[in-house]
Amino acid sequence: MLVGHARKSSLFFFVTGIAFFTSPLAAIDAEQGAASPAPNAQPAPMTLSRELYTGDLNRSADFRTANPQHVSPIPQLPVTRATYQKWLQFSGQLRYADNPTARGQYGPRHLLPVLAEFAVSGDRRHGEACVEMLKAFHLWLQKEVAQKGWHQLFCQELGYIGLYREYLMKAGLITQDEPWFRELVLDFARHLHPWNSPQFDWRGPMHRAQGEGVAKRLAAEWYPGASEEDD
Repeated sequence: MLVGHARKSSLFFFVTGIAFFTSPLAAIDAEQGAASPAPNAQPAPMTLSRELYTGDLNRSADFRTANPQHVSPIPQLPVTRATYQKWLQFSGQLRYADNPTARGQYGPRHLLPVLAEFAVSGDRRHGEACVEMLKAFHLWLQKEVAQKGWHQLFCQELGYIGLYREYLMKAGLITQDEPWFRELVLDFARHLHPWNSPQFDWRGPMHRAQGEGVAKRLAAEWYPGASEEDD
């Protein structure tokens, strides 16, 4: 049984928050060649794109002549659910919903902003994009296993998939026993080789063992009657 291989590793290590792997810096319209402000000049008004999450990119450029109160410390502006949602909209990452099946193995990571927007706004289009992504991710997983005999996604993926499961179930887009989702989770857990080798498990106090443990634990909790082998 899958539960027999569950590790005693903390689920929260992978599922306590939403992580992002793309930087907003690429979207910032940094001014080029702008003149340095006078020492006592007032700083420009803060904008979402420039300072709320990245700080002023030019704040240290003229530190020898600038008034210290204008360049240090970085303003500690409040971050709330509302400002977080605005940043998601600004960052451009919600565009992943326009082509959710093109993410391959990175789908569960890349569409986390889309899931976060869906959790707040309830926009069904974003939820449906998450469903499409998960199905495409399963196709990638099946191809990988067919070619290699295993996959090596030992880190965040199944923890993230648990977040998709929670919010898609709340919205009624999947059921607790959704057949295709069940097969995705079981395929993931059954064929995970965290060292990317024929060795099928990796025990010990390290991140690869924790990732495998999370996968087995979640599969065992969600589908307690499932076999370790393919049905």
